[in-house]
Amino acid sequence: MFLRKLEALVFGRGKSPPERLCAQAFGLARIRRYPLCPPLPRVSLHDIMVMTFTLGLMTACSSPNQEISLSMSSPQQRASAQGVTMSIRPSVLAGQWYPGDAGSLTKTIEGYLAEASPVEYSGDIRAIIVPHAGHTWSGPTAAAAYQLLKGRTYRRIFVLCPNHRVPVYGAVGVSADGFATPLGVVPVDTEMTHQLRDLGLIRLDDGAHRQEHAIEIQLPFLQVVFGTKVPSIIPIIVGDMASDDARKLGEFLREQRDALLVISTDFLHYGEAYGYVPFGAPVQEHIAVYDARTVSAISLLNGASFEAFADANPHAACGIHALRVLSYTYENTGLVAQKVAYDTSGRRSGDEDMSVSYVAMVIGSSARTSGMTHNADPGTPLTWPQQRVAHDLVRRALREAVDRQSETPFPRDFDFAGQDEMFRMPYGVFVTLNEPNGQLRGCIGNILPVAPLSESLWGRAQDAALNDPRFDPVQPQELDDLSIEISVLTKPVPVSGPQDIVVGKHGVVLQKGFRKAVFLPQVATEQGWSLEEMLMHLSLKAGLSPNAWRDGASFQTFEAQVF
Repeated sequence: MFLRKLEALVFGRGKSPPERLCAQAFGLARIRRYPLCPPLPRVSLHDIMVMTFTLGLMTACSSPNQEISLSMSSPQQRASAQGVTMSIRPSVLAGQWYPGDAGSLTKTIEGYLAEASPVEYSGDIRAIIVPHAGHTWSGPTAAAAYQLLKGRTYRRIFVLCPNHRVPVYGAVGVSADGFATPLGVVPVDTEMTHQLRDLGLIRLDDGAHRQEHAIEIQLPFLQVVFGTKVPSIIPIIVGDMASDDARKLGEFLREQRDALLVISTDFLHYGEAYGYVPFGAPVQEHIAVYDARTVSAISLLNGASFEAFADANPHAACGIHALRVLSYTYENTGLVAQKVAYDTSGRRSGDEDMSVSYVAMVIGSSARTSGMTHNADPGTPLTWPQQRVAHDLVRRALREAVDRQSETPFPRDFDFAGQDEMFRMPYGVFVTLNEPNGQLRGCIGNILPVAPLSESLWGRAQDAALNDPRFDPVQPQELDDLSIEISVLTKPVPVSGPQDIVVGKHGVVLQKGFRKAVFLPQVATEQGWSLEEMLMHLSLKAGLSPNAWRDGASFQTFEAQVF
């Protein structure tokens, strides 16, 4: 509680969920809740390192960038060093998180790359998502993405990661000329770093980078994969930030078409040591479902959608804010995000009490590749048996919520294994309750696909019964007489104007300035409205004048399967 109050005092934050503030924006809180990304014993060498650092007893890096002399592994590095001494950020992981000598380190990484499952990927690769635990833990997973970079060339590499050591708000770069590992020095693109700073997209803070492991842990992979032609890097620590700032940084990165974006993040941190135990046995099965939801949210490559997901699921990844930037970077680009590897520390160690998830993903132009995991098409309709499962789940959610007059958690006994993969995939969902005379009794939903279909059905059903502000909560004696209508939505897409809207087929999202409203596809048909009448009523619903839709409004359309 003290850390939360201190963080709010320092950063003036108060609108985000407390979990997001503590775990993501405030580095010291992460030390308490997420001691380190690799799974460690309750008291370990790494724990001691963290504690001694916080007490100021680690003096190996007493200045932001020590002056050291290292052999340069590329022509660019040698040219940068001629006649001058580079300001280098020294390694803080060598010999602990990965081997400390060049020969052993190279051999280890080459082994991970050779053992990675072979994947064919013929398209361009614009970004990868890789874990950042010690190489023994997450190296094999990371290698699945890095091996796809062999033979490719990039002008520069942006490496984005979360903060683990010190408080960080916004995006933070570094003034160093390079980052050292046992394999040499990886040069920093200082010109690009200064450009980002001058544009107000990042600020420089060497102290934030001094002990941060999540960037350095990636560098040996880059050095082995690219060899003497390793591109310069732009290291950026991404803490909590305003949505507009995340969007602006993403838009800038989108224009860097000759660059690679590396997102360094682990996924779910499960266990009391990490302050998060949302479910019990079977732990690994539940973790896999949770991580699949995160992968699906990322795969949409939609900034607003992932923002909503991140707010609802702050524990999904320690690099949740870097993933927010990525989602803005590649929205509306036609690129595809695909998972190439997945593992957990709990599976590797057999520890059911503590587990960190490792995911490798690739974002690129290839529509389909062998060996990769693809998500279900959000436009795929539910079959009749699937509709029955959905209806039964909604009926159960309603009965529990109405009987208790409070929301209840998603049931742990829901048989995912016995259902189609579609129930794990994210969908927008509305649940509508009607009285016997056809009058509306409650209707709540989410347009964007921010959670698996099963969880969306459960949550929106209980919201419709208890939380629709237009009605009193549904009472137990009413429930059997209410009819249930479920709408499963496709992902909204922008359209150029009203001329692209088909009444009865399209649901419509209207936005003008900060005003926004939505109608499901069936609303206009049920009311007997023409297109103009529907848009007039939609404008009124948004708190605008009836004809406000005619000028300066934007529109998105979606379709719905209603049953």
